[in-house]
Amino acid sequence: MGRPVRLKRSDLRRIHGASGSGRGKSATVNGFRSSLEREWWVVLLARSSGCQREFDAVVYEGVTFKIGDRLRYTPDFVAWRPDGSMVAFEVKGGFFREDSRAKLLAAAQVFSRVTWVLVRKGKAGWSEEIIRPGTIMMEVPHGAEENKGEVQGNQAVDG
Repeated sequence: MGRPVRLKRSDLRRIHGASGSGRGKSATVNGFRSSLEREWWVVLLARSSGCQREFDAVVYEGVTFKIGDRLRYTPDFVAWRPDGSMVAFEVKGGFFREDSRAKLLAAAQVFSRVTWVLVRKGKAGWSEEIIRPGTIMMEVPHGAEENKGEVQGNQAVDG
C-alpha cells in the first residue's frame, strides 16, 4: 500500500462526502448518514490537525473491503496514521444490528493489519473499542480466504 498524501484540514473537509460504497441510502445529515457520524467527523478533524496530529488523512465511506464471496463491508471512516497504517472506524449509537456486528468482526479477521475501532456515544460521551481478530469466536464467511486482500474504493489493502 502506498503512503497516503498529507492533507490539510481544509482538504479533509472537502473529501468528507467521498464514497466508494454506493450503499444506496440517500438520507443524510450535512453529507453524513447520521448526526453521530457528523459529530465523530468533527472529533476526527481535531485529531487530524496540530503538531501532534494522530492522522494524516481521513475519508468518509471511501473504502470498501471485500471480506467474502459477495460480502463487502464499508466502515464509516478510514484514517491513515503518519506511519501509513490504516484505522477503520464504525460509529454506532445505542442500536447495533447483528449483521453489522458480524461484518465488523469478519473484516477484523480478514484484514488483521487494519486497526478496527467501534465508536459509540453514550451519556458519558464517546468510547472506542478496538476490535481484534479472534476476540470473539466466529466463522469467517465462506470464500473470505480466497478473496483476502481485495478492496474496493480508493485504497488497496492486503489482509
